[in-house]
Amino acid sequence: FLSFLMTSDKTSDGSKAELDELSRLGFADSTQRKHWLFSNEETLHQRFLSSFAVHTKKIKEIVPNVKVPSNEEYFLSLSYFCKEIIEICRKFSFPPYVSCTAVTYFKRFFLNNSSSGSNKSKWSLINMDGMALKDTCIYLATKTEQCLIPNVQHLTNFTKVPPQQVIDGELLLMDGINFHLKVWSPLRPFRSFVADFKSVYKQKQKQAFSERYERQINSLGQALIQDSYISNVCLLYTPSQIALACLLLIVSSIDQNASNVTPQQQSEMGVIKQMSIAYFKQRFGNHDDNDKVKQARFVTLKQTIQDVQKMMLDAMKLVNDNETESKHRTKNANTKVWNLRALYVKIEKKAKQKLESKKLVLSKPAAETQQQEGKASSDPTKPVQQTVPQPRPKKIKLKIRSKRKLEADDNPTAIKKQKI
Repeated sequence: FLSFLMTSDKTSDGSKAELDELSRLGFADSTQRKHWLFSNEETLHQRFLSSFAVHTKKIKEIVPNVKVPSNEEYFLSLSYFCKEIIEICRKFSFPPYVSCTAVTYFKRFFLNNSSSGSNKSKWSLINMDGMALKDTCIYLATKTEQCLIPNVQHLTNFTKVPPQQVIDGELLLMDGINFHLKVWSPLRPFRSFVADFKSVYKQKQKQAFSERYERQINSLGQALIQDSYISNVCLLYTPSQIALACLLLIVSSIDQNASNVTPQQQSEMGVIKQMSIAYFKQRFGNHDDNDKVKQARFVTLKQTIQDVQKMMLDAMKLVNDNETESKHRTKNANTKVWNLRALYVKIEKKAKQKLESKKLVLSKPAAETQQQEGKASSDPTKPVQQTVPQPRPKKIKLKIRSKRKLEADDNPTAIKKQKI
């Protein structure tokens, strides 16, 4: 929306300069845009699967007949953990931006490639415990978003994860996301778009927008934005694009045929649905027909909004707990990933034990050589070096005068009287 205003002919040079400054201080100059926004979904999937492929290859070399989850099952398991984070935050009644931040941390951790210097991540669900990591992400998000909880046990008593494991993983998580703790969520631009939609509605319909529908749109919008983080839209699109897509999806899908809706409310909902199209065209498509550049931008934005909406709906459908088939598919994917992780932990444990035994074997010859050197020094054939005795230091004798003598020195007449 900001870029649309910056390219508008109606804005003056002064306002463009102000918008440039706001852009520099906001999302345009953020670490999220520079490091965690990807151009396409293929690159994103490659980054997610890079470490997963390395770990599965390592396991297959030792156990060739192991059952390895497919790429789709691995992504389904990642989505499951994202949904768990959102549901736990709702259970504790955290503000919506806490769950958005926590899920973002979770995704960034498995995308980080700074340590290897290549296009590969070093973490996957095989060498990292996803159950503990999701709690660590929530715990860290409550701190960064200033929504503090009494202690970590307040969270782990519900999730049944060892509290110390959550605390120990906090520094590892911050290092895994390169200490990029600031997260720009679509919640703030969504509120701005709702306020803008109200003004356009009042301008077109010559009446104020109903507070009842405003509350409904806000509550549905917050829930939809939270659920959108199950998908990868936060890594592919800007917060304002996601917010606009959520607003148009909610406004255009208001249920007119509900059982408890009056005829007047049905007509109001019909007007709101029509206003969603009018709002989008007025704000983003109001340009001359001869201006091909703006026409192309409008078409691109329209396609982007459709792609965002499709990604959100597809991801939510995949992890929808109300469907038996979806439950079964998610359970199978998680079982395969957890079994593979258990096998990986066993292999790493055996490798550590072998390494420790090698260290012991290497340390034995060194101890034997020390013993041989000790025996050689005690050999009677070799001359013994005589040590020259050093003279003992003389003791200094101090003459200590008795108390009686001291008193006599001070008062000799008194001592003589006592004797008499």
